Amino acid sequence: MSTRQDRERRLARLRRERQLARELARRRRHRRSLWIGGVVVVLLLIAAVKVVTAGGGGGASATATSSPSTQPCVYRPDGTTNSRVDTRPTPPGFGTRRNGVATMVTNHGTVVFDLLTSDAPCAVTSFSFLAARKYFDGSACSRLTTGGLQFLQCGDPVKGTGPGYEFPDENLSPSTTYPTGTVAMANHGPNTNGSEFFLCYGDTQLPPEFVPFGRITSGLDVLTAIARAGATPQGDGAPVSATTIVRLRTTGS
Repeated sequence: MSTRQDRERRLARLRRERQLARELARRRRHRRSLWIGGVVVVLLLIAAVKVVTAGGGGGASATATSSPSTQPCVYRPDGTTNSRVDTRPTPPGFGTRRNGVATMVTNHGTVVFDLLTSDAPCAVTSFSFLAARKYFDGSACSRLTTGGLQFLQCGDPVKGTGPGYEFPDENLSPSTTYPTGTVAMANHGPNTNGSEFFLCYGDTQLPPEFVPFGRITSGLDVLTAIARAGATPQGDGAPVSATTIVRLRTTGS
């Protein structure tokens, strides 16, 4: 693909993400308006309940809770082949595994993050499976964003080709956010997780469409130093300070 086509794709991707960020902000403003209106309604209901109970009536309250929807963890072929991976992970056993730790050694320093096995078992199992096969070793982190989006994206050793499989979303809800230190899956749409992931070195405004599966515990300074050097094209592109994963391994997952 030509340099011009690469640039056009990056610009189109940046425009889409900025549109998503603006839409997310709009939704939050809308939710706030609904919340304020809801408070008024609740106060009125409370007043009504007090009137009823004062007359000797009885009452009962119920609360509704929501939980992230999780599809069965199935690693299905994605229509590509990759010489680095000749098989697929075995779906995890739910509720029986402890959170693990990932150690990502780069040419600029080491980043360590907890793996949220209980919250995102499908993503963590895949990530650990690939790390054990040295899938990430020697690969470049090819994308850096700055501004409203603040993350470094890695996990694409054979550019444009995934690990040969994809898996469904999990650990998502309307309230999912991406604060500093979040590690999440990149994707090409709903339920298309593969091997690419991103690490947030700052609070990042994204819609709740990217599976969070890790939390950085050390090495945030490594990421911020990479970010300070900037990207080409500016704002969203390859890191000026070229970044390579020397070694990535997981333990306890």
